[in-house]
Amino acid sequence: MHYKRYINIIIIIFLTKLFTSCSYFKAPGVSFNINAPSLTGGSRSLFTSFTTVQIPISITNSSGFQLQKALSAGANSVQIPTGSLHIKIGYLAFGNTSGSSSSCNNNNGGGPNNVLYSEYEFDYTVDSNTTKIDINFPNPFSLIPVDHFGFLIKDKNGNPAANATIYYFDVISEQNIFDPCEGKIASDVTDSQGRVAVDLPIYSDSKRFRFMVQTADGNTKVFKPVFVRGASKAQFYYVNMADGSVTAMNENTDSFLQDGYSIAYTRDVLQKNPRFPDFLSYVLQTPNSNDFNVFLGPQSNSQDPNSLINRRSFDIYCQIKDYTNTNILLPFQPCPRQNFVITTLPISWTYGQTYNIYAFIKDRDGYIITPSNNFVSFNYYLP
Repeated sequence: MHYKRYINIIIIIFLTKLFTSCSYFKAPGVSFNINAPSLTGGSRSLFTSFTTVQIPISITNSSGFQLQKALSAGANSVQIPTGSLHIKIGYLAFGNTSGSSSSCNNNNGGGPNNVLYSEYEFDYTVDSNTTKIDINFPNPFSLIPVDHFGFLIKDKNGNPAANATIYYFDVISEQNIFDPCEGKIASDVTDSQGRVAVDLPIYSDSKRFRFMVQTADGNTKVFKPVFVRGASKAQFYYVNMADGSVTAMNENTDSFLQDGYSIAYTRDVLQKNPRFPDFLSYVLQTPNSNDFNVFLGPQSNSQDPNSLINRRSFDIYCQIKDYTNTNILLPFQPCPRQNFVITTLPISWTYGQTYNIYAFIKDRDGYIITPSNNFVSFNYYLP
C-alpha cells in the first residue's frame, strides 16, 4: 500500500535531520580552558592575588546559534557547533591583599571599593578535530571602581515601589551575579519610599548593566541602562516600571532623600551625603570595664533592615592618646566597628594608666562624620 512508502520517506527524512542535527554540534563537547588575566600595573600594586567572581561568555554564529553562560576557572566542557564562531568572554574578580582572604574583608561589610575585570572578543573556527580552546586574555586585569547609585523605583502606577526586589545580571552571560561577600545571588530591596542606595561596578566594556525589578505585587521588568563609569559623584536615577525607562534625576530640583533639599544642595551646600539620612546621634562609648570591648560606630536609627540608614557603609578610624591628651600612642588608623577589644591595638598598655580614645567615621562616599564628643577615657585595669 502507498502509506508504507510514505512512512519510509518520513523515516528517511527524520533520520537525515537527526544525523545532521547531531553532526552540527561537537560531542561530547569542546573544552574551554580559561587562563586568568594577569595582575599588572595598578592592580599589582594593590593586590597580591584575586578571587574569581564570574566568567561570563557569549558564543554566536551566523546561523543563529547563541550560547550564554558562566564558566569556571580552568577547564569547562561546552557543546558548540562546528564552523566560524564569535566569542565574547569576561573575567570578573575581587582582589586579595596579603594577610586577608579577599576584598570582602572590611570592617563593616560594605564590599570592595573596586573590582578586577578583563574582557576579550574574538572569532574562532571549530572543526571536527577541535577538542580544546585555550582562552588567554590579551589584556591584564583593569581596576574598575565601584560606583555609587541612588535608585528611586516607581511601580506601574507611578507610585513608590516599596519593598521591591532588584536582581542583578551580567550583560554578557545574562546570568545572575553571585555576591561572594554575601554568599548568595546579588540582590537589594527598596525601602518604604521605593528607594535603594547601591554600590555597583560598571565593569562591562559596553558600560551596560542589566537588572530586573520585582515589585511587591509580583510585577517584573528588566532594565538595561548605560551608566557612567568612575563618576566623581553619586548618580541618581528614576526606575520606571510602567515604561521600562531609567532616567537621571534632576540634581538641582529633585531630592532623593525627600527631605525638602535637592541632591545638589545637600551635597554642595550642606556638604552631606545625598544618598543617606544623617545618624540621629553619634556618641563615642566608653569601653566595657570587664573585657575592654568597645563600639566605636553610631547606632542605627531604624529597625528596618531595608532603610537607607542601615545600608550606609563606612570605615572607622581611631586614635589613642595618653592621659595628658598630648602624646599620641597610636595615630589614626582603621579600626573595627563593634565587638572590638581596644587593648588589642598594638601599643604598650600600662596597668593603672588612663587612655583617651578618639574616633571618626568615613562613609564609602567619602563623607566624614565626627562624634558629638571629642574622645572617651578609660582606665587600664586587669579584670
